[in-house]
Amino acid sequence: MLSTSWLPWKQVLQRHPKHTKFGQEKMYNLYPLHCTEILSEFELEIGVVQSTISSSYLFDTYIRRCFSSTVDSSAVLVNLILVTAIDPGIIPRSTEQQSSVEDIGSSSKKVTVNGVELKLKYCRICRIFRPPRSCHCAVCDNCVENFDHHCPWIGQCIALRNYRFYLTFLITALVLFVYIFGFSCRRIGERMSESGVGLFGILRSFPETMTLTLFSFAAIWFLGCLAIFHSYLTAINQTAYENFRNQYEGSPNPYDKGIIRNIKEVLFAPLPPSRVDFRAEAMPRWNREDHENPPHWLSI
Repeated sequence: MLSTSWLPWKQVLQRHPKHTKFGQEKMYNLYPLHCTEILSEFELEIGVVQSTISSSYLFDTYIRRCFSSTVDSSAVLVNLILVTAIDPGIIPRSTEQQSSVEDIGSSSKKVTVNGVELKLKYCRICRIFRPPRSCHCAVCDNCVENFDHHCPWIGQCIALRNYRFYLTFLITALVLFVYIFGFSCRRIGERMSESGVGLFGILRSFPETMTLTLFSFAAIWFLGCLAIFHSYLTAINQTAYENFRNQYEGSPNPYDKGIIRNIKEVLFAPLPPSRVDFRAEAMPRWNREDHENPPHWLSI
């Protein structure tokens, strides 16, 4: 069955009135996503693209005409496209009919990874035991391998197969705005010495330069904090989700192999192939009682 992450549908947990206790059977339906959920993340992503292109254009027009800013902004956009378009590591849903804890016998299993015992939790939506380091994304409604976080600015999960492109996107964007900020400050100093006016005079005479300087300064702080945090996570081979939940507190991280080997594994190891066939036909699910009368929107 095709994952719903790339389609305008979302599986929503529906509790049947006769099955309200924990552990009893639950039904799962497929319903259209709310337009606000789709548009909000799409608008944020368009805003990221527009801010990158606009900053590069203003820099080339009012600050300094150079080819390097165009190259850097192109690298930012290419990495943004890669992060957005690549399957982050979606785990296919099970086609089996088992959906309750009673059917599978237990809600968790235990495995040993490098001498550390880890639990594999059962996902009632995907009907699978999630592999280590995976998580069910509440936004995409899919289980994802090596789940780091869901980025609303990109509109995609950051996980096993696109994490390195996300980190490259952060670094290239940070370099771009540091470059813009440095030359913008230099141009402000030159114009203040030439005209003999103060900072407020420059703001009235050259508002585009001041706007670009302030925007790039804010972007440097935001991107810099993210880049430092994720560089630290890469060095210790830990995801943001694991770090946020203190998953290895009181026990060693079984995936920590040293800084050099961690960096090689996260950034340079061959990417595994996608486990989802995105060209397959999407098969909706509805309540068994409604099998003969599927939801009206399926006929649209």
